[in-house]
Amino acid sequence: MSNLPAAVPQAVLGALLGQQTRQITLETALASDNLVVERFTATEAVSASFVLHIDCLSPSAHLDTAKLASQEVTLRLMQGDGKRRAWHGYVADCASLGGDGGLARYRLRVVPWLDRLRTRSDCFVYQDKTALEIIDDVFSEYPTAHYKIATTQPCAKRSICCQYRETDYAFVMRLLAEEGLSFRIEHEQSDDKQQQG
Repeated sequence: MSNLPAAVPQAVLGALLGQQTRQITLETALASDNLVVERFTATEAVSASFVLHIDCLSPSAHLDTAKLASQEVTLRLMQGDGKRRAWHGYVADCASLGGDGGLARYRLRVVPWLDRLRTRSDCFVYQDKTALEIIDDVFSEYPTAHYKIATTQPCAKRSICCQYRETDYAFVMRLLAEEGLSFRIEHEQSDDKQQQG
C-alpha cells in the first residue's frame, strides 16, 4: 500500500497536462488546464468559413460541455520562429469521446462568427442599396460580427434586391458571387478578434 495522499496522482497528472509547456494551447471559458489539445485539424479557404476540429484531453470526465456551447475560444500554435499563430472562433459542437480511467477525451468543432448566419432564414426586400450596404445591414443583426470591407471599386446600387427564404449566409454568399467579390477570414494575433475582409 502506498502512503501517498489520494490527491498526489491527480496533481502529477495535472502538472503533465499543463498548457504552459505545450506547443498548442486552447483558451476557453473553462479553467486553463481543463482542456489540453491532443491534436487538431484546420480547414481554411478563400471565400469560405474555416473549421477547426480539436481533440482535447482532460483530467475530468464530467466537464460542463454546455458551458462551452457557442463560446468564443482561441487556439494557438507555436511556429518555428517562436511566435504563436492564433485562430479565434466559436464552439459549434462539443462531444465527449469517452475516457480510459485517467483521462477523458473531448472533440470540439470551432467555426467563425460568420457561421452564425446559417442559423436564420429570412425574407426581406432591400431598395436602392449596393450589395456591400446590404451585407452591412445583414451583419449588423449579429453582435459577434467583426469585419472590415475593403474593395478597390464601388458596387452599383440595386434598385431592388430580395432575400427569399434563404439563410443569411446563403444570401450574403450570393451577393458576393454576383458582384465578383471574394473574402477571407483573418485572425488577429494580438487582441483575440477575428475579421472578415
